Amino acid sequence: MNGHKKLRLMLLAIAIAMLTSGCASAVGRHQTTMMYLNGDIDCHNAQHHLSQLQKSKSTPREKLANGVASILPTSIVFNLLAGEYSSRYAIASGKFDKDIDNRIMEIEDTCVPEKA
Repeated sequence: MNGHKKLRLMLLAIAIAMLTSGCASAVGRHQTTMMYLNGDIDCHNAQHHLSQLQKSKSTPREKLANGVASILPTSIVFNLLAGEYSSRYAIASGKFDKDIDNRIMEIEDTCVPEKA
């Protein structure tokens, strides 16, 4: 392997490492947030739930990193075996943020009194 190929491979490895550094935290946050998305609406804790949901939204970097991790062949196999593929796909596609926005609207409609 010549020097240029080694350098390219090293740069590719560094780029992948940088892109995927936010993946694990986003997947963990996705799995934790499912409790707020799927649970009953509790108006006594509505402000806390709304705050947690807002904090759980994905950053553009997390969307990109999870998108890359959900299409690379080796990552697909690993993610399927680890049970993380659906989380990564939801984050990358924007479905996760849409689900959060929908849940925020449901909580606000149910619990936040309308202003006169």
